[in-house]
Amino acid sequence: MVLLDRLCGLESELAIRAEPGRFCGHAWRRIAFGQFVQQLSIFTPWASAYQAKEGVFLANGGAIWFEGERVASGSGLIELSTPECRGPRQLLTYQRAMEQLARTSADPVGLSLIKNDRDSRGAIYGGQENYEAETGSAVGLWIWRTGLVCLTPLILVCWLCVLVTLVFLLLYYIASGILIVITRIFSGYRSSRMASVFWGKDLATGISGGAIMPGWLEGILVRVSTVITAPLAWLLLCLARWTVFRQTRRRLTPFLVSRVILAGSGMVDQESHFYLADKAPAVNCVVGFSGFVGARPIYGMGHFFKSACVESFYNWREFVALFRPRQRLQIAVGDSNMAETAEFLKVGTTLLVLDAIEAGYMDQAPVLAHPIRALHAIAADATLQARVRDVRGKYWRATDVQQWYLSACQRFVDEQAEEVSDEVIQVLTAWDNSLNALREYSENPKDNMALIGVLDWPTKRYLLDQVGSNVRWQVKKKIDLRYHELSEQGYYETIRQAGLVSHLVDETSIELAMRWPPSDTPAALRGRSIREFTGGDTRVSANWHDVIIRSGRTRRRIRLISSRTRSPRIRSKIRPRHSRD
Repeated sequence: MVLLDRLCGLESELAIRAEPGRFCGHAWRRIAFGQFVQQLSIFTPWASAYQAKEGVFLANGGAIWFEGERVASGSGLIELSTPECRGPRQLLTYQRAMEQLARTSADPVGLSLIKNDRDSRGAIYGGQENYEAETGSAVGLWIWRTGLVCLTPLILVCWLCVLVTLVFLLLYYIASGILIVITRIFSGYRSSRMASVFWGKDLATGISGGAIMPGWLEGILVRVSTVITAPLAWLLLCLARWTVFRQTRRRLTPFLVSRVILAGSGMVDQESHFYLADKAPAVNCVVGFSGFVGARPIYGMGHFFKSACVESFYNWREFVALFRPRQRLQIAVGDSNMAETAEFLKVGTTLLVLDAIEAGYMDQAPVLAHPIRALHAIAADATLQARVRDVRGKYWRATDVQQWYLSACQRFVDEQAEEVSDEVIQVLTAWDNSLNALREYSENPKDNMALIGVLDWPTKRYLLDQVGSNVRWQVKKKIDLRYHELSEQGYYETIRQAGLVSHLVDETSIELAMRWPPSDTPAALRGRSIREFTGGDTRVSANWHDVIIRSGRTRRRIRLISSRTRSPRIRSKIRPRHSRD
């Protein structure tokens, strides 16, 4: 297999800002999202998502969602999901294509989109990375599958509780409807306010704004569902923590902890302290369900719970898919990048390290004594001098850890000489050049021009330095946030137009990626189906695994399976342990 050739994808949550007076009401974000999606149809065909949150799948294989946990509150973000790609250059191209589609659709609606990881109040959101990886060793995989079978009765109980809840809601709406009708008949009182209290604003006013039920009822349902699913969630989390990707996580975690010096986007906190990364200071566990009981993990396992408890309710194949020897490894510690080189390095180095791990080249990787403490210490030190301890008592700087992984990957690539592509060499070269520039910066913090427009956090810090250290926090935070704005007024866009940034993908490739899906991935068939069948009397809906085509009473399901069904192989050298040191 060619190195870097595994399925991968990015998810980026965008904060929404509207022109003053353009929208009104508590649900204006959802209304704006509806107009935004209609604008999308001008640029590309799309199909509605099903068995998932509110959103659409595009003809290029990607998806755009409205990310709102509490519908009645009216809050929400726009999330961009790239199609499944292979390799960092292809993924970077489609990430930029999704951003361009979002930007051109938001402008006519009067929206500004901000691609970052937290707002001015400290609320965390942002990007996630997904990589296809080996689930575990033979023993770990056997335990994982056995555990899933043992959890099946608990999953069935959760499904039964869902059905009971749906029946309750039906009876509730019938009873409240009868009460409202009786009130109108006997009192003559036009009970629109009463209907709003019982039913929510949508049903009461007939205007679709996302408030499909009253806020108080939604709050109760959220709490009830949390209680119902808590036993399954905790057991599944424990099972995943001790089996899924266990050896991969052990070897990969020090790399991810130190990777913030390459892929961090920078952040100014409430005390005007500058951090290398936006999300890293909020991370509080190594493995967890993102957002579940306040978990902010390095590795997100929430998609396993969604597949086992939610998606399998509609399609049993989603549960069966959890038994496969290769699964989606979700990394939740990365920032949303604006600089192309930073995003290319974030994905490319991770893909290469995963290849080396699965080939057995990372057995001697350092193991940090306290990964979360190390992550916080590295992210908080813009001088790059912070030292973190491994389990053997040795202290490392982030540049040292990254240099160890770079050297290991270079040895690994040397063993794969006949299968090395130009893209692999480009990753190694950019990695080496960036580390050299960072070491020079650590010795002379004023000498950072080699990093401007290449990595995000040095670029953002340079902009902050231009306004001086005595300005108000509000000014610094404005620069922090506006750096990520996807518009002509965005500060990164400003320096891009000034020719100060490094480009890795050309405009022609981005234009093509806005319209056509990547080949040799499940996105290819999804995108072609959407483009071919959308329009007329045919209705198309999609998710990450299927495309449903309906024409009259005819319904056809297209199962999306990658053309490569076998696990990728990397030539592994079984050598004495000392030869890998």
